[in-house]
Amino acid sequence: MTDYDEVEYPARVFAQCHPDRLAVVGRLYGLKSAPVENARVLEMGCGDGLNLIASAIVLPGARFHGIDLSTTAIQRGRRMVRELGLKNVRLEARDVRSLVGGGGRYHYVIAHGVYSWVPPDVRDALLAAIRNALTANGIAFVSYSVYPGAYLRQMVREMAVIFGGRRVEGVREWLNEAAGLQSGPAVYRAVLADEAADMLRRDDGALFHDDLSEVHQPCYFRDFVGHAGNNGLRYVAEALPDAVTGDDRVADGQYADFQTGRRFRQSLLCRSGADVSREPDCSALKHCFVGGPIGRIGAGSAAHRNAAGERMLLRLLATAWPAYVPVDGFERGVSRLFMAGVVDVRTLPPPVAAARRNPRPKASPLARLQAENGAGVTSLHHIEVIPGSDSLRAVLILADGTRTRAALIRDLRKLYPDNTKEQVASAVDQHLIELGQYGLLMG
Repeated sequence: MTDYDEVEYPARVFAQCHPDRLAVVGRLYGLKSAPVENARVLEMGCGDGLNLIASAIVLPGARFHGIDLSTTAIQRGRRMVRELGLKNVRLEARDVRSLVGGGGRYHYVIAHGVYSWVPPDVRDALLAAIRNALTANGIAFVSYSVYPGAYLRQMVREMAVIFGGRRVEGVREWLNEAAGLQSGPAVYRAVLADEAADMLRRDDGALFHDDLSEVHQPCYFRDFVGHAGNNGLRYVAEALPDAVTGDDRVADGQYADFQTGRRFRQSLLCRSGADVSREPDCSALKHCFVGGPIGRIGAGSAAHRNAAGERMLLRLLATAWPAYVPVDGFERGVSRLFMAGVVDVRTLPPPVAAARRNPRPKASPLARLQAENGAGVTSLHHIEVIPGSDSLRAVLILADGTRTRAALIRDLRKLYPDNTKEQVASAVDQHLIELGQYGLLMG
């Protein structure tokens, strides 16, 4: 029995560790990334496997394997796999140390939220298992807490644990008090207030496992890279590449962490023998696809719009959304926008559709299942979406690919009998547009 069996960790998807993100960044830095459509993907510490399941929906030809120590989480994930009828996902309750003797079978390996939250021997085993699991050109994603920024969270975490133990209620009591302190130096009060407010925004499961974990050992970036090197792994880049280039990217990256107070990294690794470029090559994005909700986030009015060619690109993306468009001809602009976090790039476009593209709208089966059971749903863009109303959630559940617009109106009206047919019809049309914009309708 683990802590994760006793307190459920909230399931999340993370666009930054989607195998296609790893493939794109690998290409930028000279690696011959495996085609994601038939890749083999391993996630260590997968929880209930939601991150893998969401990928499996859009990549039916790829194979996904997840392991986690929590039998409860794995059982929960297996139920989802069965209900969705997926044949390309395998979930196991298993210790990462059992994979150390593996043999280069995976093109992409993910270890999100593991490295800093396990004892030293497991950290060693994790990196050794990653090295053994990767194919010659394989790419791994590892996230971890880093100094100097982590010192601030560590300070507040330690005080919270002293005050409240590992009881979430007691810790929240201390955090509320810390957020409103009126005594002490101003800079100290500011740090406490900022850190406490951030911790208070977390739900109980995330607070318990991320901040109150019995083991939480941040490190310096350079030390992580050294540890990886000792285990036959080489640093490639961050999952969202930064501007650090040159002969010693590790030293420069460490200096950048000092300047910004960075506290968390999401690094990509490959086998030590692989040839990694010092600087990203934007021409590697040729034949990729780019997308982003530009109209909704207002990126077109940001500083990027004045860069050569980027205004045209942003207008194109705003018009095309929720679909992605070919990068060809925009490689340099896409590279800048991607590294700034404004747009997403894929080797394969997500299989999304706008509201009026299908006479029988079909929402993602995973999102429909989630809509019946919880608050957040997963889009085909691999991000979490919170439906804004009960009626939107109802249309999402009803849009199973068998109902026409007329049938959706009829069945939604059964749920809202006090509304007129015209009101329900207007709601259906608006909600289908919203579902399309959210990337929840399948092409």
